[in-house]
Amino acid sequence: MAENKRGSIRIFLGSPGDLEGEREIAYRVVQEIDDLAEILNDLSIFAVPPIRAIGWEQVPPDMGLPNDIIIDRFPIEESDIFIFILWKRFGTPTGTRRKNGSKYISGTQEEFEKAYECLSNNKSTRPIIMVYRKIDDFSIASLSNKDLEQYKRVRKFFEA
Repeated sequence: MAENKRGSIRIFLGSPGDLEGEREIAYRVVQEIDDLAEILNDLSIFAVPPIRAIGWEQVPPDMGLPNDIIIDRFPIEESDIFIFILWKRFGTPTGTRRKNGSKYISGTQEEFEKAYECLSNNKSTRPIIMVYRKIDDFSIASLSNKDLEQYKRVRKFFEA
């Protein structure tokens, strides 16, 4: 995989807050791959740049809209890989807007659309977009009205 201008393979992890355990697993796997790459580099088997992953929970708060801060600090267009994971929630509205002025439904939606737009407008193959859906049994009847609306958005995303 080609290095980006920062000299590392950058992974943007986009998902809402109901996937905390899965996000931890993703970070752990990235760290294990980076550790292996370091060993291979030390053995002069491969030349692999460092591999770094970041998501919204790793960006310290600051003044402004949270998703603007996240994307400003870790621009999606500088990502090599965009990993997108959904389960029951589609995310929380952030108040951020598209170029046409319409609001994003959630930070998750904004991150995905920006990655997709970047790939569509880019003459290269970056970022690679990987979409995952957690499949786990749960009772729809157990969801509150608010959570049911979130789940409907997830289903709509995968139906599109």
